[in-house]
Amino acid sequence: MSISLVSGPENLVYSRNPIVVTIALESDPEYTDVYALCHVYQDSTLITTLFARPNSDYNAVFDVAPVVDSLTSFIAPTLSENFLKLNDFAVGYWCRIEQFSAGTLINTLDVGKTGYDINWFAIKGGLSQEKASLNIFSKLSNDKMFLSWINKNEVLKNQPSFLYYFHQASDANIIAYAKVYYADGTSSPATVINDFGTVETNNLVICASGFDQLSLGDIDNTKIPIRYLLWFQSDTTVVAGYYYYTLTEDYVPIPITIFFANSLGGFETLHLRGKIENSLDPESNEIISFVASGKLTSSLNHMITPESEASTGYLSKDHLKACADLFLSKETYIVAGEQLVKVIVSTKTKFEYTESDNLLGLTIQYKRAFTNKNYTPDVTD
Repeated sequence: MSISLVSGPENLVYSRNPIVVTIALESDPEYTDVYALCHVYQDSTLITTLFARPNSDYNAVFDVAPVVDSLTSFIAPTLSENFLKLNDFAVGYWCRIEQFSAGTLINTLDVGKTGYDINWFAIKGGLSQEKASLNIFSKLSNDKMFLSWINKNEVLKNQPSFLYYFHQASDANIIAYAKVYYADGTSSPATVINDFGTVETNNLVICASGFDQLSLGDIDNTKIPIRYLLWFQSDTTVVAGYYYYTLTEDYVPIPITIFFANSLGGFETLHLRGKIENSLDPESNEIISFVASGKLTSSLNHMITPESEASTGYLSKDHLKACADLFLSKETYIVAGEQLVKVIVSTKTKFEYTESDNLLGLTIQYKRAFTNKNYTPDVTD
């Protein structure tokens, strides 16, 4: 007899969700002290080994999600780059299962690959319990979803934005298009923004989507733009779209833009345009320790950390729901010039949408994660 795969993950999963591999072990009355090892590999590199005893069904069950999650990463926006194409966003992995009896190897099984071809892939992210759909990848495979929970946004002309598109279809030449709508009721023709060339299956495309980033004002600078539309095409087929942006002229002295990793594996853009305040939050810590003579000594650490508060202004119901990921994300940045500054969001309150109270849809408190240090991600292409 031999061991066999009872159940495993889908070919593509989120690494922050459970990734369970269940193996039926071989049962024999002569076997003693039976256990199984699961060796998790990325390509030919062994990452770690998991241990399991057979359960009541004589199956060995392994959750490899924590291992796979350590291999994946969020791709923060690179402000100096408007268009990126990444072929290592989805991480391939596979497992070698070994069954032992009294310390002797008796069975081996490879799962997650066929020959030299790896079949299992994962990306960083995971579905929040507040999200309604559990089958988000089916929407992606239908080519109607960017890695964002929303499909429209309200932006200032000079604020940066980014769209993340995870290509699951077969290899295709992907071209980004935009269309601008004007106050006089006219619109521009579909305009090519960027040709990404051949985008292979499981490649990630990151596209700048801010009005000034894309130089959309150059399409017809004699008219007043009010909104614009962005989408991706392969030949004449729309593979990702449509994402609408409404331009706003709300006056703010210092608008703030926040990027945060969402539970889909991409980054959302959140613009804060109202009630922007800064304050100082002092923290004092007394540390008591023993010196060499055995006596106690006391030292005082006094630190002043800037604490900031800002509001979004009106948000749609869908946009407010999407911001739930902001409070769960450990990857949150504000834009400071041409750099990203990592921040910690201290607001943890869930905000409910109400039709009668929508002037300040979301107010958050945050502070810098590192004092006097800026964070800018490495070039990843």
